[in-house]
Amino acid sequence: MILVKCPVCRARISSAAHSCPGCGHPRPDAGWPKTGGLIWKLFFVIIMLVAIINILPNQEKSSLQRTYVDLDSVHVMKSVDGKLVTVNPGKQKVEQALVVNSAWDGSVWQVERYLDKVLKDPDSFEAIEWGKIVSSSGGYSVRLRYRAKNSLGAYVVEQYRYFLDHEGNVIRVLNE
Repeated sequence: MILVKCPVCRARISSAAHSCPGCGHPRPDAGWPKTGGLIWKLFFVIIMLVAIINILPNQEKSSLQRTYVDLDSVHVMKSVDGKLVTVNPGKQKVEQALVVNSAWDGSVWQVERYLDKVLKDPDSFEAIEWGKIVSSSGGYSVRLRYRAKNSLGAYVVEQYRYFLDHEGNVIRVLNE
């Protein structure tokens, strides 16, 4: 550390000081170079651009299209707007609703979406047991046993059978 003279009051100050402790005059050559602020601003702009790109929905992700290929029978299945479209080479395409039990936890996402809308406290929802989906000519049904908070804030265990149409909309609920 070298001692230099202040150009205003002529006091001896450290070369590492950003300003004179006696008169407060700033030293233009001390501290970070002038481009340091520009580098920080550029860094901030790049971080903001990356954040905006990640927040905005990607068209491919938001369309919820998944493609599966079964190599044994060469069937191509696509999920488009809540329907499962199966295309067999040389045959007509077949459409089915995507009302299926999740392979991960047995849940049915259409019923979970319905419960998000109708429960008093959707965050308190905890599935205890999902039944298998039963298909009929009118649609589908699934049994669910769950616990959630009621209007008084107490946890209660409920068991209902949910009936869904072919598009996956919950059309009726029965208490079991």
